[in-house]
Amino acid sequence: MRHDDVQIVCGRNPVVELLVSKPQSVDKVFIQRGASGDAIDEVLRLAKDASVPVQRVPAARLASLAGKVRHQGVVALTAALSYWTLEDVLARAREAGSPGRVLFLDRVTDPRNFGAVLRSAAAFGVAGVLVPTQSAAPLNAAAVKASAGAALSVPVARVERPADTLDGLRELGYWIIGADGSAERSFAESDWTRPVVIALGSEGRGLARDVVNVCDELVAIPIVESVDSLNVSVAAAILMCAAFNGRAR
Repeated sequence: MRHDDVQIVCGRNPVVELLVSKPQSVDKVFIQRGASGDAIDEVLRLAKDASVPVQRVPAARLASLAGKVRHQGVVALTAALSYWTLEDVLARAREAGSPGRVLFLDRVTDPRNFGAVLRSAAAFGVAGVLVPTQSAAPLNAAAVKASAGAALSVPVARVERPADTLDGLRELGYWIIGADGSAERSFAESDWTRPVVIALGSEGRGLARDVVNVCDELVAIPIVESVDSLNVSVAAAILMCAAFNGRAR
């Protein structure tokens, strides 16, 4: 959630992750009066170590800050989350291993799906996530909460012309693998030892046609016929796991 130039981060794990990864960006932490437990103690300890002020407030105050996002008795105010540049993501990818794994999300607009994808991206060592400047979920409190805080540690970059960007990545040595439920080739048949960009679209719309046209390969995740498709966050996790295991060989 955004309040002008302030980002609201809600939930015990997301606030702990924020205090661990970006303590300098936290302006203040609010904790519900009477809230206790190991997670609350961890928030208090990390806030003290980072010299971040903590205030105990009524539940109604947290509810007004969090809106529809579940706050679990903890809310942090921080500078607005910022996007990375494509160049910075690629530099991070090179540092991860020549030149690493990158994910592209095409027209995924649900913040909860976005957050779940970011959590898996962190788990499987993806160097960064690319999204279009238009028709993309915001990097907001709902996404951070759904990612259990992982959205704070995975670089996200917005790109103006996705197809051109992916074509440029091909010239840099990446293999562009697009997910398509109607593809004849299974993802298990792909060579995941190569540097890859995994491209996934939304459940309803899939990948844009111009993105499909620049893919080197389209793959499907085999599922039983009675199920139409997988949630994009589940599909992303399966393909990122394949890439992770492929590079780990």
